[in-house]
Amino acid sequence: DGSQLLTCSLDKTLKVVSTRTNNIVTTLSTESQLWSCEWDSQNPTYIHCGGTQNSLILFDLRFPGACVSRVNGAHPQPTHSLVCLDTAAAASSLWAGAADVAPGPSGRRVLGGCLGGVFTWTPHSEPAASSVVSLPGRCCTSVALIGEQNCLASFRSGNASPNPCHLVFPSQKPQDATLLQGHKSEAVLSRSTGFEWERSPIVAAGDEATRQVWLWDAKTGDVVQRLAAHPTPVLEVATSLSQSSSERVLAALSESVVQIYIASAK
Repeated sequence: DGSQLLTCSLDKTLKVVSTRTNNIVTTLSTESQLWSCEWDSQNPTYIHCGGTQNSLILFDLRFPGACVSRVNGAHPQPTHSLVCLDTAAAASSLWAGAADVAPGPSGRRVLGGCLGGVFTWTPHSEPAASSVVSLPGRCCTSVALIGEQNCLASFRSGNASPNPCHLVFPSQKPQDATLLQGHKSEAVLSRSTGFEWERSPIVAAGDEATRQVWLWDAKTGDVVQRLAAHPTPVLEVATSLSQSSSERVLAALSESVVQIYIASAK
């Protein structure tokens, strides 16, 4: 309901903060430095977080003394992105890794990202994470969910290509990915995002050369809009729906500026 904010940090703690009083409600401690965290949208008592050594940790706020589950992935890098998949995607054989594996106690599967690629994990149901998407010679910089059916994985430039790229793929068929590229290589590990607009998956990502946010139509591969330039390169783009679900809010962050855009559905 927007009354609580979840944060994680390199001091190995998760904090739940009241947005009404600005006070810390709960502090959870881990053995790892934390790089990402995500509420479980189906059960708000569960919290997923990603740490060093590609670790994935599940907490239950009703029992804050210790984590419910923890696994380490196949990569040595930290887990920098986490997204809870919807029930339909969680039930597919792709995300389960095997047909007889059911979603975890939170009812969801988790899509995660680290520099080595994209993976999934079912808390309490799998002893390890399952690799889904990677691009040799490139580092994954962010992972996001676009609507209920599509996933986004962004990769920075590498030995394979001097330009960053974005893969948009159906949650049940990652092999059917659409590749978006054409903007300038990013010097920082900036984070992109995606959303659905008028039934089309849209990718929002920063371009270093113009210092703008570019909006891509993932169906056509075309850049449909370029937003106002920042004084320095864009570091992160985020989006959400308003409480009425009639407006889309898009925020772009650079070193000294936050731009906020609001679009209304037709």
